[in-house]
Amino acid sequence: MATRKAVEQVQPGALLMTWKDLVKIGIFGAVIGLITMGLYLLFDRYVFTPTLCSDMNIGSGRCENKLVFSSSVALIIGALPALFFFVQQRVYRPLLVLLLAVVTLWNIPLLLGELAMLPAILLSLLIFALTYLVFAWLVQIRNFPIALIASITVVVIVRIILII
Repeated sequence: MATRKAVEQVQPGALLMTWKDLVKIGIFGAVIGLITMGLYLLFDRYVFTPTLCSDMNIGSGRCENKLVFSSSVALIIGALPALFFFVQQRVYRPLLVLLLAVVTLWNIPLLLGELAMLPAILLSLLIFALTYLVFAWLVQIRNFPIALIASITVVVIVRIILII
């Protein structure tokens, strides 16, 4: 009886996306940035300003925080279509990509809202596209703890840069 030797295939340390997939993720990240900025402006003007700033006798603390509320809600609602897109495109670990991107981009609409309209839109397109691209690429590492540590390191570095 002859025995066969099993040949082990070496698996790469990371899944590799095609350039086409990366371009799709970048474009959709830019679209999410545009949606988020639009929602930020809508929530600020039509939801939180009339609701929180209509009666100044109650206290101005609520009115002072309307931009933070608008930014947070817009970022969370704007990220929902990204989850559906990532699942449809079969991006590896889509929920992790979304979570890391939202944590990284927290209050970015608030910061960009202080700029003029055109630079704010262009920067949001660029920042959101790059953020979704970086995290979609980083979470492809097969070893989950390494992927998580690398991604959290990027989040911490970006948040520190934004604080400075």
